[in-house]
Amino acid sequence: MGCTGCRPENRCRYRVAAYAQRHKVSHCSVCPEYLCGTLLDAFEQTARFEPACRAVCSPEEYDLIDRAFFQKRKNLEAAASL
Repeated sequence: MGCTGCRPENRCRYRVAAYAQRHKVSHCSVCPEYLCGTLLDAFEQTARFEPACRAVCSPEEYDLIDRAFFQKRKNLEAAASL
């Protein structure tokens, strides 16, 4: 469930892919405006799903979703520091 970047063919309910296209970047973490309002809104909206996912997922499923989505900001910041 790794991120493949912000490509036009990716469905993005949070408008991050469209934003990246407008700014001509392949991935939100390399955008000069990284942590813009669009991305912060995406993190906030994603966080709202966490309680429901925890309630219905097995521990293994939740761990996968947690690492892929709920820790997205942490993952992006780690990648940017490489």
